[in-house]
Amino acid sequence: MAGNNPPTPRVDRRKSASSPIATLIYRSKSTPEFNPNDLEALVLAAQAKNAKLGVTGVVVFDDHRFLQWIEGPERKIETLFEAIRKDERHTDVEVLSEYVSDKRVFGHWSMQLAANNDVLGSIGAGDELRRSIHFEPSQAPLRLSELASLQREFVKPDLGQVREVISSYVNGAMGPRISAANVNGSAAQSQRDQVNAITDALLMDDLQSVRRIVQYIVSSSLAPEFEIARVFEATISRLSALWRQDVCGEVDITIATCTLLSALRTAMSAERSKPIVLGATGRSVISVCAPGDTYLLGPILNSEVLGASGWDATFDFPRNAAEFADILSRRRFDAACVSLSAVRSRDMALPALAEALTLARSSSLNSDIPFIVSGKIFDERPGAFRRIGADGVSHSALEVEAALDAVIDVQVPGSPGRVLH
Repeated sequence: MAGNNPPTPRVDRRKSASSPIATLIYRSKSTPEFNPNDLEALVLAAQAKNAKLGVTGVVVFDDHRFLQWIEGPERKIETLFEAIRKDERHTDVEVLSEYVSDKRVFGHWSMQLAANNDVLGSIGAGDELRRSIHFEPSQAPLRLSELASLQREFVKPDLGQVREVISSYVNGAMGPRISAANVNGSAAQSQRDQVNAITDALLMDDLQSVRRIVQYIVSSSLAPEFEIARVFEATISRLSALWRQDVCGEVDITIATCTLLSALRTAMSAERSKPIVLGATGRSVISVCAPGDTYLLGPILNSEVLGASGWDATFDFPRNAAEFADILSRRRFDAACVSLSAVRSRDMALPALAEALTLARSSSLNSDIPFIVSGKIFDERPGAFRRIGADGVSHSALEVEAALDAVIDVQVPGSPGRVLH
């Protein structure tokens, strides 16, 4: 940094008697190429990395300036900061303070963003903190530490109270109707109540209650696939919001997704006794997660909804682009739906997805196969699907057929020909 900057304050790095926690605070300038719209992706990547390293902290972004506090095991902090120094998204890295103590200041944040913009999950940065970043760097560590009071320490809910609420909802409001299989659904609880009850049961690892709620939704609906898609997507959205508030973690969402799929499989197995005419539309479609992605719920919901609408629908979970291309090289499909995470923006996955779509199209038995994509990143960036070579976008499993209809139309059911709009 330039010589006219204030001297860098340092606290004596004395070893603590037990579990020493190293703290390092620095500021830097973003490069002209850095896009503030990428802040969320940057923070999410930091959260994932820090969770593995045992590192916590907070980062402030204001008018092209970064101010970051990182704390954790000494060797981990040293390794992490070396990587930070080499990051090409910023320059002029200046250490403002570093020390060792016996406790963390931001122990509940793997990495929290403070920025006065619309980035989801960020907290505000006060005027004094912002001023210190630019003009009073010697005061920045102190101002930054004041954000610690904003941490929301998650207190695990009382097990008895939560189970009482869930039990009342499942056994009282829903129990009689499950056995009666009230198909008109007129007495069903509202979607919000269903979503809240499922979310609470998921967070308490109460698989039995989740299964009973899902069974009720399936048995009380004339179009269970559509109702399940509506409730499941809202549940994942609520869990995502709770994750951003540090109430639950990404692992919890992964487990919740698996639990929902298990409950869906159990509930729908009974419904399969009803006659379903697959392929009634004369159109076939495959729904997959983006190669290598772990969001399995999207492809399954797409497949359920399209199958209920008469499509010959199937789903798969390719581990890489080559596997996806191989699937399309072995069977002809009229269209393909590709799902990215509905929880994370995953914009860093777009270049790889673009390559995967190119390879899949060139390998497909249908050389004109259209691709419909979905995921949080496409909800936030409407034009992103075009940049990766997709033909359309769906914002929900309930919209996927309309998205397909916009790009494909089979002239004669069962015939190989179709017209692209």
